[in-house]
Amino acid sequence: MGEPPFTGDEAQLAHRIPNEVPQPPRQLVPTTPRGLEAICLKAMAKRRQDRYAKASELVLDLECWLADEPLLAVKESALRSAGRWLRRHRAVLNSLYAAAAILILCLAGAVLALNRARQQASQEREFALQKNARMEQSFLRSRRAIDQFVERVSSEPLLQEGDLAATKRKLLDSAVSFHLDSTYVPGTESVQLAEQAEATARLAAVHAAMGDADKAVSAYAEAKDTLTQIVRDQPRNHAAGLNLAVLESEMAMQLQRLGHVEQAEELLRDAVRIYDYLPPSAFSSKEKRRQLARHLAALGEVLAARNNLAEAEENYRRSYDILETMLQASADDLDTMRDLARTASSLALLLQRRSKLTEAESMHRQAVALAETVAARDQDFRFELARAGRELADLLVQSGRATEAVDPLRQARAVASQLVRAYPGIPSYRRIQAAIYADLGRVLGLLGKYEAAEAEFREALQSHQRLRADYPLVSSQGLEHARTLLGIGQVYRAQGKTDAALLRYREALDTLTEVLGRERQQGTVASLQAEVLRQMARALAASGNAKDAGRELERATELDPSTTSLTQAVKVEVLAREGDLDAALNLAKQLTTEGMVSNEVLLGVVRSLARVLPSVPEQQRPVVATQAMDVLQKFAETLANAAQPGWQTVLVDPDFAVLRALKRFAELEEQIKPLPQSGNPRP
Repeated sequence: MGEPPFTGDEAQLAHRIPNEVPQPPRQLVPTTPRGLEAICLKAMAKRRQDRYAKASELVLDLECWLADEPLLAVKESALRSAGRWLRRHRAVLNSLYAAAAILILCLAGAVLALNRARQQASQEREFALQKNARMEQSFLRSRRAIDQFVERVSSEPLLQEGDLAATKRKLLDSAVSFHLDSTYVPGTESVQLAEQAEATARLAAVHAAMGDADKAVSAYAEAKDTLTQIVRDQPRNHAAGLNLAVLESEMAMQLQRLGHVEQAEELLRDAVRIYDYLPPSAFSSKEKRRQLARHLAALGEVLAARNNLAEAEENYRRSYDILETMLQASADDLDTMRDLARTASSLALLLQRRSKLTEAESMHRQAVALAETVAARDQDFRFELARAGRELADLLVQSGRATEAVDPLRQARAVASQLVRAYPGIPSYRRIQAAIYADLGRVLGLLGKYEAAEAEFREALQSHQRLRADYPLVSSQGLEHARTLLGIGQVYRAQGKTDAALLRYREALDTLTEVLGRERQQGTVASLQAEVLRQMARALAASGNAKDAGRELERATELDPSTTSLTQAVKVEVLAREGDLDAALNLAKQLTTEGMVSNEVLLGVVRSLARVLPSVPEQQRPVVATQAMDVLQKFAETLANAAQPGWQTVLVDPDFAVLRALKRFAELEEQIKPLPQSGNPRP
């Protein structure tokens, strides 16, 4: 049962009812409904305006409470109104519950399906990425294998010439097919462009290795356009700039092979400009610095071919300085040592052309020393060592020090012989061995050691004959064979063995006739034929057959009109031996007073006059000797200094030994004084 809101006697009730707030029913009975509590509290409110105005309002509120409708006693929130509405509409609420449950189940199913689909897509994407990675790795491995294959086939000496050269071409053709069929290029667009350029450059390199210079240039041009686009769009892409410079250098080499030297020079200059533009940080690796050195050397080679010798020397020296600095930093770097040896050799030859013989000799000796060091670790470099020794010997002969040239040639011969014994099937090794035999024969003949010279020439002839038998279609082999026959003929003629000399000369002419139909540079063949005919004329004239000698000189003029002056210089000797001394002297005077007479023609005239001196009547010898000395004096005046090429040749030429022996008889001591006496003249 309940209890009244206030308790006590009448006095207490009279005091409490107006002054105290009744205790809320929920404090007494916590389970009292809030609506009923609100009705009770409103009915017992202290202020009139807070209580029900009428009893009917109280009744109405109680009825509303019983009907679960809004009360006057309570100002309800929207949430409580919604709750009351839901209690009154249980069916709707149950439907909402069911719909919500179904929706939750559907959403849960959808989320699960979506997660499952995402996982599957992720797995498939991962699988695809792994598959692409495997494809890329497989592609790169295949490409590396093809590149290594091309490099090995291209550099393999056994495949360079002859029947095996056709095999080499077939092998490389398979690499061309690979590059043409390889359309897959992984990576982003910029990476794809770079890869495309690199792949095209590889294709160009294969064409170059096959000897297809035209196709190589076309492929290089395509790769160059792609790399140029990358460099233009990405000016800070130093790697692309370096790749463009390398590609331009390789393209220039092929253009040079095709005879387009001017275009090759332009490309190489552009490559060097790219290197000069790049910051030093771009050359952090040794390989990049080596590439720059190689490009400078290549530009030097092209400039030298175009007779721009001063600028060629400048580029060779830049290349040499870069490589020398690198070698000082890493003394055991074999690749740098190789490049430095080659650059030193090229620079030495250029200095030799520029008449800087002292510097050239120093550079030649450095090239030999470097080549010896490299060859001790890399047996294949022995070929470069043999060539460097041969070039040093050539300089020593040119400097009038033929005696000193013998040892370098013998050392080069020993190296070449080792190569031939180790690799008898490599024609380039056999060719350089034959060339060194011939060089040694010429030097020994120049020194008057004719028996030893003959032995060297015979070895050279045997080597050339075997090479021609093995490679009958190689025209350059026939040219070298003919030069060797000419050389041994000279040795025979110097000994007075005219018949033996003429036999060798005729063999040389027959060889050149065979070569003429196959050699592209027919002018080279014609020039050599004319030289053989001039030497034949000298031999015939010396044997008293001046008429036949004259015919051979006419043939020489017909074959090579560009060397008519040289032929006329020999005619001086033929006329003198024929007995027409006045005609010989007049022709000599005519040849040596022409405006642009060459040193070679001057020497030819002096040689002719010197040769005929012993056979000239005694009373006429002073006249001939005087004219010979006048010509020799003119020759001396054309030389800038005693170190200029050709000068020292006078002192070691056997013909001038005759002239010097007769100078006392001709009383020409004063005229002979300007001649330098350095070098190794024969006594």
